[in-house]
Amino acid sequence: MYFQRMRRRSPAPQIVSMIDVMFFLVAFFLVFTTFKTETVGLNIELPRAVTGVKQATSSVVLSITEGGTIYYEGRAVTPAELRTLLRPKLKGHPEVVVIIKADERAQYKSLVAAMDSVRAVGGYRIALAVQREVPSGQ
Repeated sequence: MYFQRMRRRSPAPQIVSMIDVMFFLVAFFLVFTTFKTETVGLNIELPRAVTGVKQATSSVVLSITEGGTIYYEGRAVTPAELRTLLRPKLKGHPEVVVIIKADERAQYKSLVAAMDSVRAVGGYRIALAVQREVPSGQ
């Protein structure tokens, strides 16, 4: 009797499901790279300092323009509004650093008003932002 032997097929990976996964990954990255946002900020000229130190990331940032307007989270606020907005953030977290970015030509009274508002709601870690300057001797 003669039996016909079946040829053994060499194993091949099933790539259909891999192609599906790769398609979804490509589609995911294409969609989400189009959502890249540009950060928008105020046109503030920070004063320069050689001894500037980078601050912690858990911080609140205030900006003061040359005209003395205080900005918090991109919105112009008065010192009273600033106290209302900062109170929930600083109430249970006095370790949060409040960074004030004041234009080098900003009015001193605006800076003091912002610092006073921060202190009034329990913020005691206040930092003034500067632009780091390379020492002239180096």
